[in-house]
Amino acid sequence: MESVLHGRILGAQILLKRPSSGCQHSPPPSKEVYDEHTLEFWKPLPSPPLIKSRADGQTLLSDVFRRSNLMESDYFGLEFQNMQMNWVWLEPTKLVVNQVKRPMNTLFRLSVKFFPPDPGQLQEEYTRYLFSLQMKRDLIDGRLSCTENTAALLASHLLQSEIGDYDDVADRDFLKLNKLLPNQERIQERIIELHRRHLGQTPADSDFQVLEIARKLEMYGV
Repeated sequence: MESVLHGRILGAQILLKRPSSGCQHSPPPSKEVYDEHTLEFWKPLPSPPLIKSRADGQTLLSDVFRRSNLMESDYFGLEFQNMQMNWVWLEPTKLVVNQVKRPMNTLFRLSVKFFPPDPGQLQEEYTRYLFSLQMKRDLIDGRLSCTENTAALLASHLLQSEIGDYDDVADRDFLKLNKLLPNQERIQERIIELHRRHLGQTPADSDFQVLEIARKLEMYGV
């Protein structure tokens, strides 16, 4: 699978075994048949999760966590799009096939389910990175409401995390191709101005700054 820039979405596979037809007279299939679904993820997985038809949600969750080397997994869950195209949580105690009604091409995504009041509780840099990406998704979707100045500050740290130190051409090219905020065009100059102040800040430092700002917002973790 191709490598990607920091923070880009990857399409990994989830292979879910089809349940048997239940017909006593049907001959057994010559090989196991799996339906292919898509998992939005942020780094390549070494191989797709293979989930048996009678597996529960926790089996799939544990497989994704293991393959992604996610240590602080208690904060996370899997969401999937139901028949109405709404995002719903995968229930750990229920069979996957009883929850995923669309036979093929269901979209899954790893999401933060439980938010600590203090991001300093997060021990792993990779966990903080995934939390930062959740904040990025919530900003884009308009779920993390804040003032324009705070939004510009968050976007400037995300920009630093994505492309490193300020470069006017690189900043404008990135913002032209990537949406970080619903009102990005209106405050683009402010984003670039704030980005200039983050010289030398590492991606890990930028992720931490995003969480420090986001945790003070009313809609953090809602």
